[in-house]
Amino acid sequence: MTAKLKVYANEDDALLFWSIPGPIDGCRGFAIARRKTDPQGKTTEDFLPNRTGFENEAVAAKRRW
Repeated sequence: MTAKLKVYANEDDALLFWSIPGPIDGCRGFAIARRKTDPQGKTTEDFLPNRTGFENEAVAAKRRW
């Protein structure tokens, strides 16, 4: 299955739009990986924090920056 992705970015933010032709069998979620390079040129990779949870489930906000 092919996903279409458009990204709009500026200095502070990135906005991602994606679409797929239909449901993905067995898919229960997704993750967005990011790659950052610091001023010294060191590159690190991690995942953007996201968590929706299930109905009636309390989800604590967790900030990593």
